[in-house]
Parts: sequence; C-alpha cells; structure tokens
Amino acid sequence: MEAHDPGVNISNIIFNVNTHFYNYDK
Repeated sequence: MEAHDPGVNISNIIFNVNTHFYNYDK
C-alpha cells in the first residue's frame, strides 16, 4: 500500500466514501 501521492490518497478516500454511501443507499 503506497501512500506517497496525496492526490491519489484523496482520490481513494473520495472513492471509498462514495462507494460506502452507494452501498448504504442500496
């Protein structure tokens, strides 16, 4: 798990949050 790119980390966090709410909304 590489965490040297803040942009990638932010994108992953946003993706995870969106996926979480998407699954919760189902």
